[in-house]
Amino acid sequence: MLRRRMRDRIVYVALAEARGHLMRAHLLRERLAAHGIAVEVVTTSAAGARFLAALGTSAEVLPGGAALVFDGAHGLRRRATTTALLRYLARPSGMRADRAWLVARAHDAAFVVSDSLHPALLFAPPSLRVVQVFGENILRATQAELAGLGPLAPLGARVLARAMDRAFARVEHRLGDEPTDDRVIRLPPILPTPILPTPRGPTPRGPTPRGLAGDERPVAYLNPHFTDGRIASAIEAALGPDLHGVAEGLAARPGWRAVDPSLVDRVAHASVFVTGAGMGGVGMARAFAVPTIVLLSDQPEQRANAEQIRGLPHVRIVELGDDLRVRLVAAVASLRTEPVRRPDPIAAPRASEARWTETFLQLVDRARTDPRTTHDEHPRHAIHRPRPRDQQPRRRPGRSPRARLAASRARLAARADP
Repeated sequence: MLRRRMRDRIVYVALAEARGHLMRAHLLRERLAAHGIAVEVVTTSAAGARFLAALGTSAEVLPGGAALVFDGAHGLRRRATTTALLRYLARPSGMRADRAWLVARAHDAAFVVSDSLHPALLFAPPSLRVVQVFGENILRATQAELAGLGPLAPLGARVLARAMDRAFARVEHRLGDEPTDDRVIRLPPILPTPILPTPRGPTPRGPTPRGLAGDERPVAYLNPHFTDGRIASAIEAALGPDLHGVAEGLAARPGWRAVDPSLVDRVAHASVFVTGAGMGGVGMARAFAVPTIVLLSDQPEQRANAEQIRGLPHVRIVELGDDLRVRLVAAVASLRTEPVRRPDPIAAPRASEARWTETFLQLVDRARTDPRTTHDEHPRHAIHRPRPRDQQPRRRPGRSPRARLAASRARLAARADP
């Protein structure tokens, strides 16, 4: 009974590069707590921990400092990212420190979640149960970026492939409907369920979809790598003074704030929604059928996400760059001329949360009977303990060195005196 209770615990490592990883950890912590499963959230930066705290989830920060490098328009700086990654892998205070920290923390946990592809957990010891959580386009983009590392490309590909093969489970979130197979659990993006306003008059039975209302506001959400004020100015000009803007990198501007715990409520009935092409924003655009403008930056995974919703009647995709203001105004005007029927905003989020919750409950059940253990990798138990017959240096079987020397002298003597 004690062992079972100790394993009803998950260590969830969520990269702070984008807030969608952190939101998944937050939502799963809330849902699994109702089933007696404790989710201990770990992230990769103090800013990520502050974001989670604003939502009501506490998180610890890994000491190694793994991070990608972006410019102010969320374009990936590839050379700087490669340099930062190599430094992280090489220095003792980087990947090795994170790996040791996680092995110690995961002792007797059901498993460790790596969301998404944390380097230290790609090098996890075989005894550590790791659940790899990733978007289909993140995995493909990572594979493509590793292929561009020159002489290091084969090594990077092998490390990634080995980590996937050793994983206790692989959970892939995707916009498509491809079914789960023996190797990968496929799920839709997990989204928070909007809270509907209390209607006036008799309370209707069951969930009520939000309808178009006169007090709708345009909403913009940008992840923390968007810090270029010119992008904010273009959005403000296109959406007008009623804009509700959420962006950590632009929070000092009037009309913007760093975090909004009720963002999903606002997006579900927004007149227009402007966002980057992260899986969270794209998932909300699809689930709520809100008129959406997707800003496309030089970020491979997000470009692939955007392609998956290109062509939807309520979506316009706008490349960042010159004349952004003019193109945003045109996109807003185009969306206003195209009527879209909005679905029930509650059904899809509830269904996705239920599927994620059930998947993780099943993984915890499986971990309870899994023979793998982190005991031998725990720092307190990592000292080698010799077995009873292993007290002396190991010798090859056969005669002792003294006996072999005596035999050799005897042979020499026989040759000298026939």
